[in-house]
Amino acid sequence: MDKSKEKDFFNSGWFLLLVTFLGGLLFLLFK
Repeated sequence: MDKSKEKDFFNSGWFLLLVTFLGGLLFLLFK
């Protein structure tokens, strides 16, 4: 159970990081 919770946490963290990175790229491209 603890391991699955850790996995979910890291998955959501990576997803958030990816979204932030893509958002930054779009901002720089269309600034």
